[in-house]
Amino acid sequence: MSRARARTAYTGETLQQAEVQLRNQVPGMALVPDATEPEQALLEFRVLSALAARIGRHAPARFDHAPYGIRASSPTAGNLALYLTDEATTLLADAVVPRWTYAAGVTGIEGLRWRLLGRNRVSLYVPGQAAELVLHNTAAVWKRALAELSASQPDAVAVDASDNPWQPVERLAARRFDRPHAELIARGSTALRRIGLWRDAVEIDFAKALPTMADLVGPHPELLLPTRARRPAGVTVACVAQRGGTGRTTTVVNVGASLAEAGKRVLIIDLAEFNGLLDWYASDRVEQARSAEARAAMDRLIATGDWSSVAEQVITLHASDGGGRLAVLPGPVDCTQAQLRALLVAAAATSDLVLLDAPPLGAGPAAAYAAHLADAVFTCVPVNQAIFGTWETSDSDRDEAVLARDELWSWLDDAYDRYVDLAEVLRIQAQGDELVAPNEMLDNALARIGYTNEPLGDCLAALSGLDDVYELLDEDDSVTEDELTDEHRAREAAAAARVEAWREANRAPFLTQVAETGRSLFGSTWDTEHQGWIEHNAGLLDVPADSIEPDHSGERGDDDGLAEDDLVSEPDIAMEFIPYSAEEIAAELERILHESGVAPEDVGGRFLGLVPTRIGQRLVEAVRGLPESATGLLLSPGIPSDSAVQRSVSFGQLFVITEPDCPASVAIAQLADALYRRVLDAGATQR
Repeated sequence: MSRARARTAYTGETLQQAEVQLRNQVPGMALVPDATEPEQALLEFRVLSALAARIGRHAPARFDHAPYGIRASSPTAGNLALYLTDEATTLLADAVVPRWTYAAGVTGIEGLRWRLLGRNRVSLYVPGQAAELVLHNTAAVWKRALAELSASQPDAVAVDASDNPWQPVERLAARRFDRPHAELIARGSTALRRIGLWRDAVEIDFAKALPTMADLVGPHPELLLPTRARRPAGVTVACVAQRGGTGRTTTVVNVGASLAEAGKRVLIIDLAEFNGLLDWYASDRVEQARSAEARAAMDRLIATGDWSSVAEQVITLHASDGGGRLAVLPGPVDCTQAQLRALLVAAAATSDLVLLDAPPLGAGPAAAYAAHLADAVFTCVPVNQAIFGTWETSDSDRDEAVLARDELWSWLDDAYDRYVDLAEVLRIQAQGDELVAPNEMLDNALARIGYTNEPLGDCLAALSGLDDVYELLDEDDSVTEDELTDEHRAREAAAAARVEAWREANRAPFLTQVAETGRSLFGSTWDTEHQGWIEHNAGLLDVPADSIEPDHSGERGDDDGLAEDDLVSEPDIAMEFIPYSAEEIAAELERILHESGVAPEDVGGRFLGLVPTRIGQRLVEAVRGLPESATGLLLSPGIPSDSAVQRSVSFGQLFVITEPDCPASVAIAQLADALYRRVLDAGATQR
């Protein structure tokens, strides 16, 4: 579509009029420029407000698809031309020409003057100000309307049309005029310049409420940005997942930091309703991000494409010595697809890579919009090692018993970690000092297992929504590690001691509650080994179960965060990973993708792959050795969770920066490189 035809959708001009206006524009100007002078914007706002007040709620079809009788607008940066119906011209004259009576004082727009121009035009202007509107094809109607007004209001004193100074009564009225907020003026001015957007509206009433900036985006937001401000657009990549607790936000922010370290300009748009990314990594800016001013700034950006509108809302998380930077922008709440498209166009013009941290797919339409509009899409999914293969030893009964015990203990570890987290959340919600056992939620999770056959820990995570859980766990702990005082450390130590005491005291009741399900899943292993789990786990770190794999080498398991004495199996048993067939693994990964709501066929060639999370380092190495026919859907072999990751995340730190040599950081760096390379290879951006 040509720029001229696109412009007609906003202004209502004929194609020929639009072509003429674009030929006369200063090179690089936006398709539909906004007023550059504040007084010009104010005059346009007041003209539209006056017409809207006179006409009220109406269907544009009443005026031959001319909203408020405005057939078309022809905006330039310095002024605005309007094409009005005869009826609208008469109403406008009555509404804006200043007159004075003893009873009503000054009516109309104080200081407004008019003069006749050639070719049947009328100029409306304010002496001494850079403000002018030109009415086309209306001179005769305008003069007749003024004559009728004079006859109908013999007591009113009309201000002379000549270029004379303001009258004293006008200056007094101007001082009493309550000038609207700049954001409201901008909305009115922009609405008048883009009046063509409402030609086919069923009904409008701007007197009751002006359009928001988001309403003013229109069908071609990518053309609203001044061309001289454009640069080769960066690429937009969305990370989506079916639910919370998948490691999505942690992965996105650390991938961004890794690319920033490599010299890239990376922007993360946090689309989650409660801005969970900010809660973890910029807690001091959360209140500002959710303010009315921030929402108004976002509306202006979406409407105008002017990135300076949100300059104060962009939060820098990391800047590298090589010129790279990682920043985050809180996204709009309840945005439409068109509004998100406009935001992405503007954001891509400022960055090499724009990462969209989308909310869970079931939490609203924002994630679906992100997946549809982004140049590329990937997803994070917690993956169990049983998808890829199995760890095997010799066939002795002793070895089989050890493996069965390890599987049971891992199942209990994962579930109990979630159980304790939820108990702490219930304590916070109850505003008490003691943790509250989430027994009802545990019963629901146990019932769900009978239908889904998923791990108990995953059931608890799905039913509780881990993103919200972790937000509550951290909401009253917004200080950074550098800002910790002795009082903070003492409070944290006391809280940690309280949690640990509760954890150990409630293991036995937890076992009793899950016993029936555990016995049905693990048979005789439950009867012989479940009590040993309590003794073995005294003092263990809270590590996700999927990251605790059998380590029988006798060496420290750095990949799972456990000390040597904590290894769950005998040290003299040799373990070997036996993969399933490539066809079985590929089919299982495809099933997982469809269950996660991110089927590759839904996003076409824009799908980059799946990132396994909550996976142990030993399994990551095993997956690396699988044939490409088995792992073609993977963007990464996996992001392991270890103590270094947990420590950094708990303090709102970027672990790729604070712990660059840990296995998770190495995996993130490789993921970032693969992601950026695949995007470029797919041609999603031009370089």
